[in-house]
Amino acid sequence: MSPGRRALPTLLTQGFQLIIQKRLIARVLATTERVELPKPLCLMLQSKFLSRIRGRVVGIGFRPEHVKTPISNTGG
Repeated sequence: MSPGRRALPTLLTQGFQLIIQKRLIARVLATTERVELPKPLCLMLQSKFLSRIRGRVVGIGFRPEHVKTPISNTGG
C-alpha cells in the first residue's frame, strides 16, 4: 500500500467533520435559542437513500480498507 493512498480519503473525512463542527455544532453550542438546520441537512435527514450514504461515510469512511494478511500454512 502506497503512503499516499489514504491521504485524500483522510482529508475528505476530516474536512467533512470540520464543516459539521463549524457550521452546525458550534452554532448549536453558542446559543440557547432554537437553531434551524440547513436545508441540505434537512433533506439528508429525511431521505432514506441520503441517510444511508451519510451513515456509510461516517461509519466506514470515503475509502474503506481491508486488512490483508499472508496465508499461513500451519499444517495442522
